[in-house]
Amino acid sequence: MVSLQRHTESNFFCQNDILFITLLSGRNLVYIRPRVQLNHFGSESITYEGVGTNRHWERTETFPGKITENIIQSTARDLLFYSMQTLSHCFIVATVHDELIIEADRTMSVEDVCEQMARTPEWASGWNLRADGFESEFYKKD
Repeated sequence: MVSLQRHTESNFFCQNDILFITLLSGRNLVYIRPRVQLNHFGSESITYEGVGTNRHWERTETFPGKITENIIQSTARDLLFYSMQTLSHCFIVATVHDELIIEADRTMSVEDVCEQMARTPEWASGWNLRADGFESEFYKKD
């Protein structure tokens, strides 16, 4: 039986004016100089400093839903990276969002690759992951 408590907690802590969110994988998300400030609508909003769309350092506004999205997307990245490690015997040509493009030995089936990609790291033990794939001589979007 898998403890859901173990899989739903992230650790939030501030140190030296930096907010750290420790992901289940152990990796940290970092928000520099977080503050709660009034936004342009006159209500409270979470802000932090970072590189904006103009590629300059600026204060950026966010909200709890966006921080939740960052945690989820970062966890998905960590799972994809783990899959890349399990496929280290294949030549990973590229990644496109949540896809891996690999060159593998012709004796390796798509099912074998999907099975390896569905493996979970220890920190995601008990998660029911699944991968889909296809074989092609050239890249195409599925």
